[in-house]
Amino acid sequence: MKNTMSAPKPKFRPLTGTQKIAIERMWRLIELAREEWEHDAEGTHAFTTLAPQKKNKSEWQPKGVKRSRRYVALIRGLSTRLRVSIPNEIRNQFCKKCGNYWKIGVNATRRVKGKTLNYNCKICGTRT
Repeated sequence: MKNTMSAPKPKFRPLTGTQKIAIERMWRLIELAREEWEHDAEGTHAFTTLAPQKKNKSEWQPKGVKRSRRYVALIRGLSTRLRVSIPNEIRNQFCKKCGNYWKIGVNATRRVKGKTLNYNCKICGTRT
């Protein structure tokens, strides 16, 4: 009698070479987003009061903030194009709705509720 038992299938597919490169690029892009956002916060634009988003976002957003949002959009594009999930450490650093880089205490709040972390974006009001 033949053994019909086969080896168990792995839960996840191993990453291909391009997917590994994409994850490295995601890490670099989130570093660039942080640097741009912090550079703007140190400069002439103070983030003490943040107005809610308007229809024309370019009216009140500094260049560094726009550039950091662009980097977040590139991260999302990489993940969808190459079918790679964004690592949790990166995913928790930007808003899923408006794409703004989060600086905890300035434009986002983080609360611990039980065993979960809840983030609240002060720009668009999204809770994740």
